Amino acid sequence: YAYGYALHFQDNATDNEVMNCNITANANPLAYNYYFFPVVMSGWYQYAYGMTSNNYIHHCNMDGGYSSVWIYGTYGTGPTNIRYEYNNMTNGYSYGIYALYTDLMKVKNNYISGSPLNMYGYGVMMQYVNGMEIENNTVISGYMGLYFWYNNMVGNISRARIVNNMIACNGNYYNYGIYAYYHNNCDFWHNSINVGSGTGVPSYAWMYAFMLYYSTDVDVRNNTIKNSCATTTYNLLWYSYGTTFTGGSNFD
Repeated sequence: YAYGYALHFQDNATDNEVMNCNITANANPLAYNYYFFPVVMSGWYQYAYGMTSNNYIHHCNMDGGYSSVWIYGTYGTGPTNIRYEYNNMTNGYSYGIYALYTDLMKVKNNYISGSPLNMYGYGVMMQYVNGMEIENNTVISGYMGLYFWYNNMVGNISRARIVNNMIACNGNYYNYGIYAYYHNNCDFWHNSINVGSGTGVPSYAWMYAFMLYYSTDVDVRNNTIKNSCATTTYNLLWYSYGTTFTGGSNFD
């Protein structure tokens, strides 16, 4: 396997600001054993050296690679207070942003568009992330726009906010605008979601604009949801306890 990082914040790399940069990873994304990334934040030796935190990346162009941004810690500790604002993230083969074991992450006012070579890509994937704020972004992906898995599962953490995002999924099989599984203590407000906008969508394709599974203390309100696919479709489907649904959403 070959790995390459254009910009890597590791362990105790804290209090950094990156602005007005062009960051590119031009590896062949179709080669299964090549993993190149424009930006990585990680904690390989955090127990000895600490964990990266308080890093701010804004007004940058990040292009190519397996994922435009890759952030990860380990169980019980991870990067904290990471901010991505006003960036263009384009042509990440599998992910625009991938975050694992991260706290208090802010993703705001970014343009995130996956590679046209992969109809099964993710715009943003977050797993075991607490207190995220995802606001005012444009997200274009082939498979899932925003994917959340076991987030905000701990107490005494800031309420998550998924607010004012524009999301489009243009794959040709399964599309999910927002998919949240065990994603707790979160507001989903004022998002615009369009799924099934790809070409050549087969008759057996299923398109879910908004799916919630087993997510508690979730407030869903005033989202505009459109399903452009003529095959089997669902606008909003959830199996959740403690979900608050407030009127004003527009389901097309």
